[in-house]
Amino acid sequence: MFSISLFTVLPFIVCLEWTAIIVLDNIGGWKKFDRKCLFFFMLACSLLYLGHAVHFNTPEGGVGFTDCLYAGMNLMVYPLFYLYIKQLTTPVKLKRPALLATAPGLLVFLFSVFELYALGKLDVTHTLNRILFPFTVVFSCIGSFICIRRHDSRVYELYSNTEAKTFGPLLWLMALMLVASVVSIGLNHIGRDFFGQSLILAVPSLFYSAVLFAIAYVGSHISFAAQDAVIDFPDIPEPEAPAEIGSLVGLASRLDSIMAERELYRQPNLKITDLAEAAASNRTYVSKALNGIKGLSFSDYVNGFRIARAKELLLSENNYTMSVIAEKSGFLSDTTFYRQFKALTGCTPTEWLQSVKG
Repeated sequence: MFSISLFTVLPFIVCLEWTAIIVLDNIGGWKKFDRKCLFFFMLACSLLYLGHAVHFNTPEGGVGFTDCLYAGMNLMVYPLFYLYIKQLTTPVKLKRPALLATAPGLLVFLFSVFELYALGKLDVTHTLNRILFPFTVVFSCIGSFICIRRHDSRVYELYSNTEAKTFGPLLWLMALMLVASVVSIGLNHIGRDFFGQSLILAVPSLFYSAVLFAIAYVGSHISFAAQDAVIDFPDIPEPEAPAEIGSLVGLASRLDSIMAERELYRQPNLKITDLAEAAASNRTYVSKALNGIKGLSFSDYVNGFRIARAKELLLSENNYTMSVIAEKSGFLSDTTFYRQFKALTGCTPTEWLQSVKG
């Protein structure tokens, strides 16, 4: 049936198209390290689903080189996804030892080629795949999650405006990848032949196509990575803080005064180094004062002042619009203003105003 054939090649088409898009977008040199990792991930997915498509569109019982590709790439795509996330959240180019994550897939691929041409079958390869696949999934998903959380924590410590700098969308994709992992483990044990020529094949085909499309789309539109933070905060020795503000308690109090008097929070792109310079300190001391004394990240600390200012403007008699209030409070956009206001107060600005005025 034509519809069944379409579903067998759909994931391959999606991955191949995005592989080509990523290459074309980086002609003349890779813009960022992570783009190259994303390319290799999508290329591996393309080869994986090429083997998948050929398998479902050839006579039963036959095995060939594309089955070897499928066996190897099946163990390689999740580690490559992890390496992509690791590169995205690491300020320097990945070192060669990190590539060992792809070793199981490469070794199984080489073994499968030997088994195919020496024995004419892939029985041992399929067994190895079923045993190793869950381990590659667990390792890759946990490793990716840790990398994302570590990156986001660093962003909250350095920037007041975290919009488009944290990887919230990737966490959602991680959740989808986790679902895909469970499905993949189940399908690995069931075996591809379970589906035969049934339209049931449409379910995993559409699901994987959607997840991979989302990963490639989000990855291609990420405008901030760990290497960008290095540009904003070069790894150079920080100036020593004067002895009179060496006390973290005293420094925390001084930061409050500076923020209120100079209204630094009104700067949408305020960074922790800006506050440290105003306090004649350094970012390490400022970060310790905020974390240790106030229990707040730099971003949460600044947004607290912004929300307090927004409340004052809401209660003023000038009848400012929400957009003006957001701008005067230091927020980069209305969306960020609403999100931060609700996160801190539990309600929208309008709801808060109504509750205060009764």
